[in-house]
Amino acid sequence: MELHELVTKVIDWHYDRNLIEGSTDKDQVLKLMQEMGELSSTLISRTSPKDDIGDMMVVLLNIIERNKLYLVNILNKSLGTQKNLEDVIDLIINTNKSIGVYDRLSNNDQFLYIAYYVGLLSDAVCKSKCLDHILFALIEALINIAYVNSLTLKECLEYSYQEIADRKGKMVDGVFVKQEDLRN
Repeated sequence: MELHELVTKVIDWHYDRNLIEGSTDKDQVLKLMQEMGELSSTLISRTSPKDDIGDMMVVLLNIIERNKLYLVNILNKSLGTQKNLEDVIDLIINTNKSIGVYDRLSNNDQFLYIAYYVGLLSDAVCKSKCLDHILFALIEALINIAYVNSLTLKECLEYSYQEIADRKGKMVDGVFVKQEDLRN
């Protein structure tokens, strides 16, 4: 499956669970913060961040869709290009290789960028500001963490999608809670 097809499936999953109309950007930023905490734990324990990167992308795709944006357009706009999704991600990786990003920034450094930009995203959502450049920075940092861990963004998103595809649960305060986490 191509990455753009996977993105469509994830967005459809959000619609099927009423996470687009039944949630808010503020709810989704809180969910993103939860997933960011899981990524932090994973990086500290030095285990594979595949699931955490994928889960953060699932939430970011919700925010992107809720704001009537498109992943490929966000990436192209920030880079001033007109490429397909796979090619624009390759451009990000190759550019970051050529300027030494992967030589000088560790997982922890990239995570601190993510934490910084999640904070900016929270501020922008609360103040109804433009999200494009913040979303680009978050996605770029996730691409970078995936790359330095010998993963691709597609692998991470695919892994997370397979985990959630048939998941049952319900909305609680604008956030989808999986069935096994619901309390009676």
